[in-house]
Amino acid sequence: MNRLAAGILGLACYGGSYIAVAQAPPIVVDDVGREVHLQQPAQRIITLAPHATENAFAAGAGDAVVGRSAFSDFPAAAQALPILSGYRGIDIERVLRLRPDLVVVWQTGGSTRQIDHLIKLGIPLYISEPRSLSAIADNLRDMGLLAGVSERAEAAAEGFLDEVARLRAQYRRVRRLSVFYQIWAAPVSTINGAHLATELLNLCGATNVFANLPVLAGPVSMEAILKLDPDAIVLSADESSAADWMQRWQRWPSLRAVRAGALVVIDADLSSRHTTRVVEGINALCIALDRARAQYELGQ
Repeated sequence: MNRLAAGILGLACYGGSYIAVAQAPPIVVDDVGREVHLQQPAQRIITLAPHATENAFAAGAGDAVVGRSAFSDFPAAAQALPILSGYRGIDIERVLRLRPDLVVVWQTGGSTRQIDHLIKLGIPLYISEPRSLSAIADNLRDMGLLAGVSERAEAAAEGFLDEVARLRAQYRRVRRLSVFYQIWAAPVSTINGAHLATELLNLCGATNVFANLPVLAGPVSMEAILKLDPDAIVLSADESSAADWMQRWQRWPSLRAVRAGALVVIDADLSSRHTTRVVEGINALCIALDRARAQYELGQ
């Protein structure tokens, strides 16, 4: 079924029976292929992942959000909402007490068992797993449809895609750089070609040297990094970690990126959260990689 099937259907299925309606209720297909049916636009939404919270607000549904995950710290308005999930999983009792008519979850970063439990309880669940820039726009549109704010969500999605297209055109013909993209320090870890960050690198004219890693994200050996000898190293880190990570790379002066000073720090919230703010991350990444290119051109 099309993601925007709600505009087409005149019948909705609830509990195995069909109910005729004058206007089709919201129905979308989430990121794992499940149909999400609502009897009416959601008025009490719980978002159990940072990107889901951001996207709900960006789509214009922020007023309907009544609960969030521990690290859902943007926008500022979200910080006043009760925290319903964290390292220990989802507090299902508190979720139920808030009487949500929609819960948005992140399957990769959550407990499959708890998500299955919420489904069995009959709570409408949207599983959000956007792995590309276009999928972020799809999530905005889906959230808009489910919350009855499609016009605002569509404007946000189109504005986001326009910015992506502008940046893609700007960096289309730059000299390509090979990049090691670091997401953790101990053990040193990176991402593969299916991760959103690889699309960001490609847009900025760079190649992920570990695109063929067999897992979405995982540790790699220093031997492998030394062998690939990337042109630049991108550190996706928060402010508290960046200086330490940068210092650790000075132990490897034989690496081309270290010799050239092509060590780039990118705010992890802007480069790894699958939200409209990733445009800021793309812009910062492209500018930083352009500086690295300039270093190599000066050395030629």
